[in-house]
Amino acid sequence: MNTTVLYIFLAVTLFFMLVNVWTTGKVLRRGPTAKWLGLSGVFAVVCVISYIVTVLTDSVRVFAWMTSIHLIAVAIGLYCAWKFSYLYVRLENFRILKVISRILITLVSVDVIVLLVNPFKSIVLEFALRTPESLYSKVIYAAQHPLYYMHMAIAYLLI
Repeated sequence: MNTTVLYIFLAVTLFFMLVNVWTTGKVLRRGPTAKWLGLSGVFAVVCVISYIVTVLTDSVRVFAWMTSIHLIAVAIGLYCAWKFSYLYVRLENFRILKVISRILITLVSVDVIVLLVNPFKSIVLEFALRTPESLYSKVIYAAQHPLYYMHMAIAYLLI
Protein backbone atom coordinates (compact mmCIF):
# COMPACT_ATOMS: atom_id res chain seq x y z
CA MET A 1 0.00 0.00 0.00
CA ASN A 2 1.47 3.36 -0.93
CA THR A 3 1.20 6.57 1.08
CA THR A 4 -1.53 8.07 -1.15
CA VAL A 5 -3.82 5.12 -0.49
CA LEU A 6 -3.07 5.31 3.23
CA TYR A 7 -3.90 9.03 3.37
CA ILE A 8 -7.12 8.50 1.42
CA PHE A 9 -8.05 5.69 3.81
CA LEU A 10 -7.37 7.93 6.82
CA ALA A 11 -9.33 10.85 5.36
CA VAL A 12 -12.38 8.72 4.53
CA THR A 13 -12.22 7.02 7.94
CA LEU A 14 -12.00 10.33 9.78
CA PHE A 15 -14.92 11.73 7.75
CA PHE A 16 -17.16 8.81 8.66
CA MET A 17 -16.02 8.99 12.27
CA LEU A 18 -17.07 12.66 12.41
CA VAL A 19 -20.45 11.78 10.91
CA ASN A 20 -20.80 9.07 13.55
CA VAL A 21 -19.91 11.52 16.34
CA TRP A 22 -22.51 13.99 15.04
CA THR A 23 -25.30 11.39 14.77
CA THR A 24 -24.37 9.90 18.15
CA GLY A 25 -24.76 13.33 19.73
CA LYS A 26 -28.23 13.61 18.23
CA VAL A 27 -29.27 10.10 19.31
CA LEU A 28 -28.09 10.45 22.91
CA ARG A 29 -30.70 13.17 23.49
CA ARG A 30 -33.62 10.96 22.39
CA GLY A 31 -34.37 8.99 25.58
CA PRO A 32 -33.40 5.90 27.55
CA THR A 33 -33.80 3.38 24.72
CA ALA A 34 -31.85 5.51 22.25
CA LYS A 35 -29.11 5.88 24.87
CA TRP A 36 -27.97 2.35 24.04
CA LEU A 37 -27.77 3.16 20.34
CA GLY A 38 -25.80 6.31 21.15
CA LEU A 39 -23.41 4.33 23.34
CA SER A 40 -22.93 1.89 20.49
CA GLY A 41 -21.92 4.87 18.33
CA VAL A 42 -19.49 6.07 20.99
CA PHE A 43 -17.77 2.68 21.06
CA ALA A 44 -17.69 2.65 17.25
CA VAL A 45 -15.70 5.89 17.41
CA VAL A 46 -13.33 4.30 19.94
CA CYS A 47 -12.92 1.38 17.50
CA VAL A 48 -11.98 3.73 14.67
CA ILE A 49 -9.51 5.76 16.73
CA SER A 50 -7.80 2.69 18.18
CA TYR A 51 -7.60 1.09 14.74
CA ILE A 52 -6.03 4.20 13.21
CA VAL A 53 -3.42 4.23 15.97
CA THR A 54 -2.60 0.56 15.31
CA VAL A 55 -2.09 1.35 11.63
CA LEU A 56 0.23 4.26 12.34
CA THR A 57 2.29 2.96 15.28
CA ASP A 58 5.59 1.11 15.16
CA SER A 59 5.58 0.28 18.89
CA VAL A 60 4.58 -3.23 19.87
CA ARG A 61 3.35 -2.01 23.29
CA VAL A 62 1.12 0.71 21.79
CA PHE A 63 -0.15 -1.75 19.17
CA ALA A 64 -0.99 -4.29 21.89
CA TRP A 65 -2.91 -1.73 23.95
CA MET A 66 -4.77 -0.27 20.99
CA THR A 67 -5.71 -3.73 19.73
CA SER A 68 -7.07 -4.62 23.18
CA ILE A 69 -8.99 -1.34 23.34
CA HIS A 70 -10.33 -1.99 19.84
CA LEU A 71 -11.56 -5.48 20.73
CA ILE A 72 -13.08 -4.22 24.00
CA ALA A 73 -14.91 -1.44 22.15
CA VAL A 74 -16.22 -3.99 19.64
CA ALA A 75 -17.62 -6.21 22.40
CA ILE A 76 -19.18 -3.37 24.39
CA GLY A 77 -20.48 -1.63 21.26
CA LEU A 78 -22.15 -4.82 20.07
CA TYR A 79 -23.69 -5.35 23.49
CA CYS A 80 -25.07 -1.78 23.42
CA ALA A 81 -26.53 -2.37 19.95
CA TRP A 82 -28.07 -5.64 21.12
CA LYS A 83 -29.53 -3.91 24.21
CA PHE A 84 -31.00 -1.17 22.00
CA SER A 85 -32.64 -3.77 19.75
CA TYR A 86 -33.93 -5.67 22.78
CA LEU A 87 -35.54 -2.53 24.23
CA TYR A 88 -36.67 -1.07 20.90
CA VAL A 89 -38.81 -4.09 20.04
CA ARG A 90 -40.07 -4.22 23.65
CA LEU A 91 -38.80 -7.66 24.57
CA GLU A 92 -37.91 -6.78 28.17
CA ASN A 93 -41.05 -8.55 29.46
CA PHE A 94 -39.82 -12.00 28.41
CA ARG A 95 -37.99 -13.76 31.25
CA ILE A 96 -35.76 -15.80 28.98
CA LEU A 97 -34.50 -12.66 27.29
CA LYS A 98 -33.74 -11.09 30.68
CA VAL A 99 -31.66 -14.15 31.48
CA ILE A 100 -29.96 -13.97 28.08
CA SER A 101 -29.20 -10.28 28.68
CA ARG A 102 -27.55 -11.11 32.01
CA ILE A 103 -25.54 -13.91 30.43
CA LEU A 104 -24.39 -11.61 27.63
CA ILE A 105 -23.27 -8.84 30.00
CA THR A 106 -21.38 -11.45 32.06
CA LEU A 107 -19.64 -12.79 28.94
CA VAL A 108 -18.76 -9.27 27.77
CA SER A 109 -17.41 -8.43 31.25
CA VAL A 110 -15.18 -11.51 31.27
CA ASP A 111 -14.03 -10.66 27.74
CA VAL A 112 -13.15 -7.09 28.79
CA ILE A 113 -11.12 -8.34 31.77
CA VAL A 114 -9.24 -10.87 29.62
CA LEU A 115 -8.50 -8.22 26.98
CA LEU A 116 -7.22 -5.79 29.62
CA VAL A 117 -4.78 -8.44 30.83
CA ASN A 118 -3.63 -9.29 27.29
CA PRO A 119 -1.07 -6.49 26.75
CA PHE A 120 0.79 -7.75 29.82
CA LYS A 121 0.51 -11.53 29.43
CA SER A 122 -0.40 -12.21 25.75
CA ILE A 123 -3.20 -14.58 26.70
CA VAL A 124 -5.40 -13.60 23.74
CA LEU A 125 -3.04 -12.31 21.03
CA GLU A 126 0.73 -12.27 20.59
CA PHE A 127 2.43 -9.28 18.98
CA ALA A 128 5.70 -8.84 17.06
CA LEU A 129 7.37 -6.41 14.69
CA ARG A 130 6.72 -7.20 11.05
CA THR A 131 9.74 -8.03 8.93
CA PRO A 132 10.12 -6.70 6.38
CA GLU A 133 8.28 -3.54 7.43
CA SER A 134 5.21 -2.55 5.47
CA LEU A 135 3.60 0.85 5.16
CA TYR A 136 0.25 -0.35 6.44
CA SER A 137 1.30 -1.73 9.82
CA LYS A 138 4.72 -2.33 11.28
CA VAL A 139 3.36 -4.68 13.95
CA ILE A 140 1.50 -7.95 13.49
CA TYR A 141 -0.40 -10.22 15.81
CA ALA A 142 -1.09 -13.93 15.97
CA ALA A 143 -4.47 -15.19 17.13
CA GLN A 144 -3.62 -18.68 18.31
CA HIS A 145 -5.10 -18.65 21.79
CA PRO A 146 -8.50 -20.07 22.78
CA LEU A 147 -9.43 -16.78 24.48
CA TYR A 148 -9.30 -15.01 21.12
CA TYR A 149 -11.79 -17.50 19.76
CA MET A 150 -13.92 -16.92 22.88
CA HIS A 151 -13.92 -13.19 22.07
CA MET A 152 -14.94 -13.91 18.49
CA ALA A 153 -17.71 -16.27 19.65
CA ILE A 154 -19.07 -13.57 21.98
CA ALA A 155 -18.96 -11.00 19.18
CA TYR A 156 -20.80 -13.27 16.78
CA LEU A 157 -23.31 -14.21 19.47
CA LEU A 158 -24.04 -10.50 19.98
CA ILE A 159 -24.39 -9.94 16.25
